[in-house]
Amino acid sequence: MLKLVDLTEETAPKIRDLMYKVFGYSHSGKHLYQPAELLARYQRGDFVPMMVADREDDRLLGYFDMGFPFGGRDVAWFGCLALDPDLNEMTRMAVLNTLLKDCIDKVGKSFRYDGLRLVITTDTVDHTLSQRLSGQFGLINVGLLFATVPTGGHQFRGGYRPQGAAVEIRQGRRPEVLSVYPAYKFLDPYDCYLAPDHAELTLPLYEALDLPVTFREVPAEPADKMTVMREYPDLGRGIVTLEIERIGEDIETVLKERVDHFRTGYIPAIHVLVPQYPQDPAVAHQVLAGLGGLFGGLFPRFKGRDMILMQLVDPDERLVDESRLKDEAARKVAHMGREG
Repeated sequence: MLKLVDLTEETAPKIRDLMYKVFGYSHSGKHLYQPAELLARYQRGDFVPMMVADREDDRLLGYFDMGFPFGGRDVAWFGCLALDPDLNEMTRMAVLNTLLKDCIDKVGKSFRYDGLRLVITTDTVDHTLSQRLSGQFGLINVGLLFATVPTGGHQFRGGYRPQGAAVEIRQGRRPEVLSVYPAYKFLDPYDCYLAPDHAELTLPLYEALDLPVTFREVPAEPADKMTVMREYPDLGRGIVTLEIERIGEDIETVLKERVDHFRTGYIPAIHVLVPQYPQDPAVAHQVLAGLGGLFGGLFPRFKGRDMILMQLVDPDERLVDESRLKDEAARKVAHMGREG
């Protein structure tokens, strides 16, 4: 029999032990191996955990979490999924279903009471089970992120290896499939601009997402005043995300300076979130293309606006086994990366 449990001083060490049993020390979420740090983050409200244990002996059998990495509760990111590798198939599916039901309940409450409007998840390309689970939850694939899993990261060490999981320590950084789920019931009709540079990719995504959007032929405002941008470095994974809040007249200078700063600081994956409305995004897209940027994905209703994620990674890090990609959007981005 299974039961849901809370994250406490007693259960936090069990997460550490489960992580080691599943991933060794290869997972990039290093706080998951540190009970005190994990508990402190939970008490700050940095994430919402979902935990399933054996009702008889209290063994932790499954863990999943939803974090808030962008400074508010309106955008969430599904994080780590870990299942005890000793479970038989029937019990494993029961644990997964219990986690899924708890996740749906907690996401629904966050939609209703906390202002959550967008859920994002990334699934390591090698882990096809995670990709299928994202589909079962209702997440829509919107792209592919190159080189986001550190070298040797997220390797399964237990006796159970999900179908399609890597069986050896791979060389180089690895990609992840990007998927989203907007809070459909809580979205009001809105206007947006379909940037022509990426319309071939984004239009099918908008059709799949079925959002209450009206596309305008021209942006509502020119790129003027000063650029406003936030930075979210994840140094443990070697990723930095630059969120453009306002596209200003100085966007070219600002982007080039910050991209150069992180490139020369040995950050292998730089993500830039470009708002599509109301300012004209054309200059930002042109600058990023000139710097070698590629389309990564679409973030609909990210803090109230639609964002295109542009990614800057070394061309050598864009190789993907496309046979492991389950969705057309990810395959399109993989093809772009291969073609350069």
